[in-house]
Amino acid sequence: MYGGFEDVYPLVDKYAVREWVKEKIGEEYLIPLLGVWDRFDDIDFDKLPDKFMLKVNHGAGWNIAVQDKSKFDKADAKRKIESWLKLNYCYLMGGLDVQYIHIKPRIIAEKFIENDGGDLYDYKIFCFNGEPKIILHIEERYTDKEERMFFLDTDWNQLPFNINVPLELDADLPRPANLEKMLDIARTLSQGYTAVRVDLYSLNDGSIKFGEMTFTTESGISRWHPESANDFMGSLIHLPGVDDAPAEGNA
Repeated sequence: MYGGFEDVYPLVDKYAVREWVKEKIGEEYLIPLLGVWDRFDDIDFDKLPDKFMLKVNHGAGWNIAVQDKSKFDKADAKRKIESWLKLNYCYLMGGLDVQYIHIKPRIIAEKFIENDGGDLYDYKIFCFNGEPKIILHIEERYTDKEERMFFLDTDWNQLPFNINVPLELDADLPRPANLEKMLDIARTLSQGYTAVRVDLYSLNDGSIKFGEMTFTTESGISRWHPESANDFMGSLIHLPGVDDAPAEGNA
C-alpha cells in the first residue's frame, strides 16, 4: 500500500520520526521533547514540568496525559507503561499494523500542548499519492466533555460520514486560520506514499505541531457510518502499477 514496509518503520516510531520531520519541514513543527528512556524507573519525574505527555513510541493510543503532576498516579502509570513495553503492536489487531513490527520500544515525554479550556485541536489529514483529500477534526480530546469528531473536505465542508460513532452535523465548525499551511505540510510529508494520514495540531498562537504519521487508521477494522463511506474512501486509493494497467482485452 505504501512501498516497502522498511520505508515506513521510522515514520511510525514516535521517537525516530522526529528527525525525519525536522529534515522535511523544520524543527519548529515538533512538540518539544522532555526526555526519552528505555525503562520507566529511569525517569526522573522531579525534572519534568507540572504538565507533560508521557507515551511509548511503538504503538497507537499508548499515551498518558499528565495535566497535574501533584495528582499523577505514578504506580498506575508504571503498570501501564511496563505492560505496553512488552507488547508488539503489530499483533494486537490481527496483524494489520505490520509497520510497527520492528520498532524498539522506548518511553518519551513531550511538552503538554493545549488550546483554550484544556482542549487540543486535532487535524488528521488523509493524503493519497501525496495530495490531501480528507480532514478528520477532533475536539474535546482532554476535557470533561464527550469527544467529537467531524470529517471535512479540504475546503472545510463537512462530509456526510463518520467513523466509530454516528454522524453529527455541525454547521458552525470554525475553519482554522492556518488550514492552508496545514495542508501544505501534509502534502510535503505524504509525498511518495499511496495512502497515509498526517496528524497535526493547531495551537492558539497560530503555530502548528506534528502529531504522527498513520498508515492504518483504526487498524483498518473500525466501522464507517454510513457503510457507503467505505466505497468513497476506497475510491481515493490508486495503486501504482495496478490502476495504470490496461484493462483485460484492451492491451
